[in-house]
Amino acid sequence: MSSQDETASLLVGGPPLTTASSPANCSKPVLMRQECTTFLVSSHHPQLSVFSDSEEDGSLCLEENSTRSVPDIELHCRLDVKGCKQNLLTNIPTRNRSSSNAFQLAPHTSPRGALEQRRTSQTPTSALKIVRSVSRESVRSAHHCTCPCLNAPLRKPVSTLSIPGAVKNTSRDSTSGRVQPEESGVALVSHTEYPRFMEERPIGSGVYKGPSSGSLKHKPNVGYRLGRRKALFEKRKRISDYALVMGMFGIIIMVIENELSSAGVYRKDEFYSIALKTLISVSTVILLGLIVAYHALEVQLFMIDNCADDWRIAMTWQRIGQISMELAICAVHPIPGNNQFVWTTKLANKNGGIGKKCVPYDVPLSLPMFLRLYLICRVMLLHSKLFTDASSRSIGALNRINFNTRFVLKTLMTICPGTVLLVFMVSLWIIASWTLRQCERFHDEEHANLLNAMWLIAITFLSVGFGDIVPNTYCGRGIAVSTGIMGAGCTALLVAVVSRKLELTRAEKHVHNFMMDTQLTKRLKNAAANVLRETWLIYKHTRLVKRVNPGRVRTHQRKFLLAIYALRKVKMDQRKLMDNANTITDMAKTQNTVYEIVSDMSTRQDTLEDRLATVEDKLVTLQEQLDLLPDLIATRIQAQESSSSARPSVYTITSKGTDLHISTYRKKDAEIEDAINTITSDAVPRPQNDEREGNLSPTIKICNKMVLKKPRLFNQIITAISIACVDAVTGFISAYTAPVTESIKMELSISSEQFSWIGGLVPLGALLGGLVGGQLINFFGRKRTILIADVLFLICWGCIAVATSVEFLFVARTISGFAVGIASLAMPIYLGETIEPKVRGTLGLLPTAFGNIGILLCFLVGTYASWRTLAWCGVALALPFLFMVFLIPETPRWYASRNKEQEAYDALQWLRGSEADIQEELSSLFNKDKETTPGACRIVKELCEQAHIKPLIIALGLMFFQQFSGITAVIYYATDIFHMSGSAIDKNLSTIIIGLVNFVSTFIASVLIDRVGRKILLYISSISMIITLATLGAYFYLLHREYPITEYGWVPLFSFIVYVLGFSLGFGPIPWLMLGEIFPVRIKGVAASVATAFHWACTFVVTKCFVNIIEGVGPYGTFWIFGIMCIASVVFVALLVPETKNKSLNEIEALLNVRKGDPYVFKP
Repeated sequence: MSSQDETASLLVGGPPLTTASSPANCSKPVLMRQECTTFLVSSHHPQLSVFSDSEEDGSLCLEENSTRSVPDIELHCRLDVKGCKQNLLTNIPTRNRSSSNAFQLAPHTSPRGALEQRRTSQTPTSALKIVRSVSRESVRSAHHCTCPCLNAPLRKPVSTLSIPGAVKNTSRDSTSGRVQPEESGVALVSHTEYPRFMEERPIGSGVYKGPSSGSLKHKPNVGYRLGRRKALFEKRKRISDYALVMGMFGIIIMVIENELSSAGVYRKDEFYSIALKTLISVSTVILLGLIVAYHALEVQLFMIDNCADDWRIAMTWQRIGQISMELAICAVHPIPGNNQFVWTTKLANKNGGIGKKCVPYDVPLSLPMFLRLYLICRVMLLHSKLFTDASSRSIGALNRINFNTRFVLKTLMTICPGTVLLVFMVSLWIIASWTLRQCERFHDEEHANLLNAMWLIAITFLSVGFGDIVPNTYCGRGIAVSTGIMGAGCTALLVAVVSRKLELTRAEKHVHNFMMDTQLTKRLKNAAANVLRETWLIYKHTRLVKRVNPGRVRTHQRKFLLAIYALRKVKMDQRKLMDNANTITDMAKTQNTVYEIVSDMSTRQDTLEDRLATVEDKLVTLQEQLDLLPDLIATRIQAQESSSSARPSVYTITSKGTDLHISTYRKKDAEIEDAINTITSDAVPRPQNDEREGNLSPTIKICNKMVLKKPRLFNQIITAISIACVDAVTGFISAYTAPVTESIKMELSISSEQFSWIGGLVPLGALLGGLVGGQLINFFGRKRTILIADVLFLICWGCIAVATSVEFLFVARTISGFAVGIASLAMPIYLGETIEPKVRGTLGLLPTAFGNIGILLCFLVGTYASWRTLAWCGVALALPFLFMVFLIPETPRWYASRNKEQEAYDALQWLRGSEADIQEELSSLFNKDKETTPGACRIVKELCEQAHIKPLIIALGLMFFQQFSGITAVIYYATDIFHMSGSAIDKNLSTIIIGLVNFVSTFIASVLIDRVGRKILLYISSISMIITLATLGAYFYLLHREYPITEYGWVPLFSFIVYVLGFSLGFGPIPWLMLGEIFPVRIKGVAASVATAFHWACTFVVTKCFVNIIEGVGPYGTFWIFGIMCIASVVFVALLVPETKNKSLNEIEALLNVRKGDPYVFKP
């Protein structure tokens, strides 16, 4: 063995197990690296303790603790000896059994030597067991003293994973009487030789068993895990490639089969179609197997990365859901056979006629196969240089960058944005055109042509929309809508890419500035020359001529003024150029200044720490001296007493803070005691007439007097009521169309389609208001933004009251929706930043309660009043806030973001009460990041940060499930729904009852929300809505089938009452309440604006499409669809929504920013 050998091995022989009289009977050599492992050893050697089960048996006990070995060494053992058996657990303490499995390595001896050992053994029944770290020197010395077989040969070692099998075999052989060869031993070899040993190792050996196994556990070291991890990475990449190939193969075969069958080459029930579909099924089965194999590799990588022993640890609900979703997506494919169904749709190209066609099931089963293209993103990630390069992953880990598909796509958009957009748009165009043709070709001959479908997709993608071709089926419309959304996003990305490409580089800016400076210098000289020239000509034609020509003089005066103007303009251009050129220089100077300031602060901090350390040392010294003072005084007094002939006295001196008690029995020292008590009472005033505090020190009594009183909530209640008055107007606007449907239609002679726009324009305008509101609350503040919305309410209600045409109503309702979007964004943020955490839930629901009051008032007044009178009532509702706005302040957090300390202090003091201590809360406000108003690019960057994605997803999800539970459609069309139900109860009375329940339930929620919590109420809300929506769907289904259900006419009203009650308890107020809680302050305006805009977009979709959905699938199908959405909301709340009860805004932000591996574990 060379000196450069990685193992740096040495030969070690075990000592004899009997006495020193038999040195030849020793174990075979052991190859071991220096300080590479820890053994639990028992023997007769003087340096090692003895372990034996009887006087006739000696053994060497080796416990496999090799997981502490160095990374590049793997432990390999060969137990091919006679007498090797499992450890006698009866003689091992229980604490040693539970730690790991032990094996007795009995040294091989001759039969005669073994007999001599049994006769001469004096081993006690139980002996001391020790744990030693075996080093090169200690083992070598022990070996040289006791073992003559230093140069004994070693056989090929095997892994310790085969120890259990070897133990069993040797035990079996020993009992049968067979003698094993003498060459045996234990070896530690280099990890570089491990693959060769693994190849030559028997298949049955080396099986790792779990914790419950009774055999020896072996955990590979770091080197083995790294090699295994690298192999799994390569295998995962190959599996992903194969999965993509099979997915693309299935899609191509599907397209070929559909095109051949649609072209009439063969029918669906012929052999060629069945063969192609069978091929698709086989590829799908292979693809599903590859997906399962991919996730199995993911689980193995998780186990290696986290040192997990059980694969079930890696199977989280998130992983299970991801695997199930992938399998469900990839399992959809056309099946062999000619199965058809009747597809009924309303034909837009044929004057609204109803078309019924027999369509093969292959159409709906073929389109989802394109979802398999998600595998492209996975392959891109695994083949990316960023992912495969170890240095890139290391840099990413240091910067906490997660290498996922989103990061790779962002990198590609940075490197080659044009290519990425081109490939995406062309692929989307081709796929969308083919899928649209598949959906539409059975109902319209125009769509059977692929070119027409490509033309429709192109004009939809570019948002042109000529209207010459329109889709008929809901499938085609969905594809068109998705294409339009993708087109808008790609257009925005294209504009961003072009603008970035057109931006000059730093060198180009330098050249450009130089050229512009040269041109401006020339222009400045020309302008100055023109001024001098015109001045000379004016002087010449006025003073140097005999007869002055007024016309020529005026001409030169005009030219003189124009020359002066040109000179000033050139100077202004030079100033602008200089400002632009100095921007980079100013940034560099600012950076240097910041570095200097930081360095100075660091120096000052070090100096301050040194001074504090010095002061601390002096205080410790002073404390020690003060501790010695009572003993010195007592010693001095005793010395005086011993020398005095007066009556002896006893002094008791104790020092506790500022309290000093002196007890004496000498009358002449009474004056000293009175003086000390006078000084103490002057320094710390003592409470009077309190017998309970008679034995307390003045410091403790003062602390008891400093207990803060409970902060006043009156001002916060006034604030919440003032803001809630505005929400009453929004509720009035939401319910306005329900009671006035018939009166508006009759007076203005409008159609049902036009009236649907009167209801749908409010959420559409609110969508625009939500997008603008985020910037308004950041710029003007929360209070002023709400005031702007209230003024808009007055304007829109006045316009509705005096409207004379439907167009006038459209404009007024759009304005009202715009104001609703602004108010619904600003109100929860205002209340979240002004109300204390312990009452935020109760007072935060007041706007929702007042909104329900507005709905109830609208239903009540609308039953008896005309639509114009109802509009004037809306004007009256908007007036109170114009006066109450002067009672409430702006939010302290907004003042803090503007660095207005005094205004923030005054506002917070008013909100918390004059006697409240607000210093801690005020400091937390100013310690947070200051809120800014970023640009468009900065907004997107802020929202895409890792810490902000989860709050944004929670807000968007809550808003989505709030609207797709169907509540807005029920409020907007409550009268029509009760009319369709055929109930004997008056429809106007039913709507009033629903409004009353909606109002009362909000107060119930306000009482429960800070006691029960947000998540529990959301669960109750979802479950109650699921039950009632299922009941309503069943009722309308029976009504559609003309079953006799007239005696159950109360079911719709009762179901709607429970439905509205459940909604108002949870999904009604809580999403808006959490909107003001979960977002950090620096993105609160932007994120809340996005969430509000998304909310109103969902509202617009639900309200505008509600009538169309009822016409398409019937009322029962509509309510069942809403019920399915509520079921999905339960899963969403359980997985993502946190509990924010009794938590401050800073605590909520910290909860949402917890990452994996952080010490704080958040449990939703």
